Amino acid sequence: MKSSCGSPHGSFQLTKIRPVEDETESEYLVNDLLLGPMRDFSSRFRRGRRSSGPAEFAVIGDLMLECINGEVEPGKDVNYGGRELTLGGHVLNVTWHLTRNLGRRSALISFIDKRDYPRLKKYKDAGIELMVIPQSVATDLLALVMTNDKYLGVYIPARVPESTYEDILGRWRGSKCIVLNGSRHGRLRSGFVDVASSANDKAVVAFNPAYAVSEYETNDLISIIEASHFTILNKLETEVLCDRFQVHDAEELSKRFDQTCIVTTREHDGAEIYRAGHATHIESMSGVVKNALGAGDAFLAGLLAEKLNDRSDEDAGDFAAALAARVVRSGLMRPEVTQDEVREHVMRHKEGRDR
Repeated sequence: MKSSCGSPHGSFQLTKIRPVEDETESEYLVNDLLLGPMRDFSSRFRRGRRSSGPAEFAVIGDLMLECINGEVEPGKDVNYGGRELTLGGHVLNVTWHLTRNLGRRSALISFIDKRDYPRLKKYKDAGIELMVIPQSVATDLLALVMTNDKYLGVYIPARVPESTYEDILGRWRGSKCIVLNGSRHGRLRSGFVDVASSANDKAVVAFNPAYAVSEYETNDLISIIEASHFTILNKLETEVLCDRFQVHDAEELSKRFDQTCIVTTREHDGAEIYRAGHATHIESMSGVVKNALGAGDAFLAGLLAEKLNDRSDEDAGDFAAALAARVVRSGLMRPEVTQDEVREHVMRHKEGRDR
């Protein structure tokens, strides 16, 4: 398989070859990625700089360059030529909503090629505290084909030094809530076990296995879920875990892990918040039947922000659903919205439902 993609730094091809060292799940390398002279941005962007005291939320996961193609005909080759790469990732979406839209101090903990560090300026200006380690390696790359009901992607992880993983996994300390986002880097996934277990009695731990759910070792999944206060899954991820643990559905899964809150998002069917088999149903508030990239991250951010405000599962879920609805309706993964607008959305939805 070969695909080409345009980039501000040059162009590259995705070429299927032998597995990358230390990332045996990958079958791809990037050729000629981010061409051009190396520049040192260390004088402008300080590693791990943050405000006084730790952020309320520590959000850990992969940053990636994304090349998304949503216009695909069956049987046709996919052409990424001329498409600009954009910065993305669950970690970016979650911190955007927490900081920009909900006004909560949050730290984005990840790594990136130092040539791509300037792409983070927009998010720093939005108030996100960057604890991102610049590296002399390529940033992770996602090439995604998207249609109305299916996604097909190629993910290419960067080669990252062991010391970087160790640094990232230690940067959550002092935060009230730690969000562990699924990673295509095996060392991060296994490291989440230690983070979840050591943080369990010091902070609220939320586990969002996301697209990497099937790549976790079973014992690691058990350890992380049991040590987390919340595990957030979409429909496909729920099916993967139910199959892995040989249970029929999310209700049985929540009984299997009765010490954690299992949250399943179901697009236009809303969401379920399970505690030891008891479900609280959350209605969808988008009024639109379609898939929307980033809606689940908005739901996650809204739910955690409200739970840290001591809201009930139902109230927190309603707020989260309203924030996710703004993503669906806008067609943007990171729209700008205020808390007042989200609360007004909840109120209007309930008034319409009760008529």
